[in-house]
Amino acid sequence: GAPYSDPGNPADLFFSVSYWQNGGGPNLKTRLARLSPAFFEWRGDLGGPLWIALALLATLVIPGPYTGFQWPLIERSVPILWLVAAGVVLCAARVARASWPLALLLVWSGVRGMYHHFPLRTLQVLLLFLMAALLYAAARELSDKWARRVAWALLAGIGFEFFLGGLNTMKIYPWMGWISPEHLAKPMGMLTHPNYWGSFMALGLPLTWALLGIPAAALVFGLILLTISGGPVISAAIGALVMAWPLFGARLRLAVMAVGAGSIAGVMTLHEWRLSGRREVWAVALPEIMRWPILGQGLGQWRQWADDYNRAAGKFFVTLQAH
Repeated sequence: GAPYSDPGNPADLFFSVSYWQNGGGPNLKTRLARLSPAFFEWRGDLGGPLWIALALLATLVIPGPYTGFQWPLIERSVPILWLVAAGVVLCAARVARASWPLALLLVWSGVRGMYHHFPLRTLQVLLLFLMAALLYAAARELSDKWARRVAWALLAGIGFEFFLGGLNTMKIYPWMGWISPEHLAKPMGMLTHPNYWGSFMALGLPLTWALLGIPAAALVFGLILLTISGGPVISAAIGALVMAWPLFGARLRLAVMAVGAGSIAGVMTLHEWRLSGRREVWAVALPEIMRWPILGQGLGQWRQWADDYNRAAGKFFVTLQAH
């Protein structure tokens, strides 16, 4: 970008277009480096993990401890098990180049799913996790040129949802056939629910700040507030603080924290501190959590527990989505 010049006025810093124009001053790169995920990269080659995968596959020739047979016999599920295990190891090695903690979490999730014999819900969540991890690894290796292209493409979608959300606040709902009365005048766009819309926009807020600057991010934040939904507002407040931390000094950081905390408190007061019945659900889930405080119930097993609990209670009390 252009060489940095001291704006002299804090307002000039506030209205700087974006990170790309050195809005944070000469020390911006240094402060951003402290937040770099490069610390979590693994720079080794694939040789070790590849040999581990081959060793797992080689165990196919080893018979299991079966009884009633006088000759080696391979259980038919064993090849599938080791193929899955080998695939997880190789995928984890790929992900580890971008983030070894994420790779370890992927391996642990696979082992935990194997312990429960890979129920369908576990496989669905594990596949989603794997795709997200591989996308993250690919994103980390994009050149700056392609990263900006992807960012602007995503920003186009954010802009479209922002436009629709603005129309929704005026009770205009293009291409939507039915609106729940409780969500009237709340932004929801093509995602059909304020919670989903707000969560998507909260993910887009840091990107909006980075490419279009603080005023555009403030508009997105303001529209998220109109969802009166706790999760999106909390996410947006944290995202704004992450973006502000390397740019601003201590006073402005505290100001961003205060705005975020005040927004969360206001939305939760308008919505309800009761959390839409979540506390009651957490209360009945607590005994199960305490049974397995470390290992947990298993990846994606909330729905199975909810079905079992509702069936035993004879009523629909626990939602099937993990809240």
